[in-house]
Amino acid sequence: MNSSDLSILTQLPQYIFMGLSEVFGMVASFEFAYLAAPRSAQSLIMSLRFFSLGLSSFISDAYVKLITVTLKKFDFDVSIQ
Repeated sequence: MNSSDLSILTQLPQYIFMGLSEVFGMVASFEFAYLAAPRSAQSLIMSLRFFSLGLSSFISDAYVKLITVTLKKFDFDVSIQ
């Protein structure tokens, strides 16, 4: 069995930020798009919603790659003698 080279702790901030953006941003955008926005602007608001979701995915992917490159510079092997 092979284990991942990437620790779960390096992936945790990615999931936390995506979860927070979903809770705070997306729910509010749904409410605004369907209750407060004029009918002609609803599709624009929803497209901005999906754009921000995609942007957060790119940012979190870049963060994970940065952490992976940084952690490869350190040797975490422990030998017990």
